[in-house]
Amino acid sequence: PRLAGQHAAYLAKQMKDFREGRRASEAMGNYLSDHTPEEIQQVAAYFAAQAPVPGIVTEPSVLDLGRVLYVDGDPDRGVPACSGCHGDEGEGTRRFPRLTGQNVDYTIEQMRRYAAGERTNDRGLMQAVAGRRPDDGREGREGFETVFMRKNGERFPLIIYEAPRVDGQGR
Repeated sequence: PRLAGQHAAYLAKQMKDFREGRRASEAMGNYLSDHTPEEIQQVAAYFAAQAPVPGIVTEPSVLDLGRVLYVDGDPDRGVPACSGCHGDEGEGTRRFPRLTGQNVDYTIEQMRRYAAGERTNDRGLMQAVAGRRPDDGREGREGFETVFMRKNGERFPLIIYEAPRVDGQGR
């Protein structure tokens, strides 16, 4: 994952969840097992203070569709707007992660883990959302992306994973 610019409170919670076994990763659990709460806060503050790195658009053809999903959700499938929790520009909050510029493969893997019930450290919010995507047997990089244009002209891709619908046009 890209941790630069992620909110310190969110990072600290994730690290505590790894350390205490509420989020699975042998590597992270082992790494954090000896860290004190103060050290976890320091690591979180360090990454939060780093400048975020823009992501890379991998599927330009779905940018508009991704923006609609991000802003409006998909009421037909009960998928809420991503912006409701993750912010209008994917900036995240203390409780919800920054999505803007996140690594595509990491994002896809986390959505898969939520849908499969392998990641459960968020009070069930993302399990419900990830479980509403079509179960059509496809896996991989199908997805929606959108790009936010900052006031200074900087472009930050935001990756939103959601398998396209049967007609291939998101309907």
